[in-house]
Amino acid sequence: QYRNTSLLLADAEGFLLVDQPAAHERILFEQLLARGPASRTQRLLVPAVIDLTPAQALLAVEEKSALAALGIDIEEASGASIRVLGLPAELGTPDPACLIQCLLDDLTAGSLPGTMPAERFAASLACHAAIKKNRPLPGREAEELLRHLADTHEPHRCPHGRPVMIRLAHGEIEHRIGRR
Repeated sequence: QYRNTSLLLADAEGFLLVDQPAAHERILFEQLLARGPASRTQRLLVPAVIDLTPAQALLAVEEKSALAALGIDIEEASGASIRVLGLPAELGTPDPACLIQCLLDDLTAGSLPGTMPAERFAASLACHAAIKKNRPLPGREAEELLRHLADTHEPHRCPHGRPVMIRLAHGEIEHRIGRR
């Protein structure tokens, strides 16, 4: 592990540096988009009431079915508030208020990739729920991350287009240290 943010791997071609947060973001993004009707939504013991701007509350209600497809169960509350009843089980136990507020902020800013609401929601959710930099990963967790990354359709880019990994080939390494 390099600086508690990247995994450094060696193979027959050279070194591969895998960015942990970007890898986890890609994994979560694809898991969220692949959710089927049987996918589990983690019900909250106590629904989270979130006060929003009127525009955000309207957006949340308008996109309720797209959110539900990703495992976010919401209902209207009074005024510009919503109640979060459940979140995607894939996300673990994030703070519902923070997650929903960040999701709606991202959507209203228009800075998310994808053309379909589900893609934009999944990109935002994955970004906010992914492991963060400077988080050490124990060996088993690092192996699990790499195993899940290998199962993704696009392991080389996060949903926002940033590289998940970079390669340093043996020839490039030798050239840089003056062996060639």
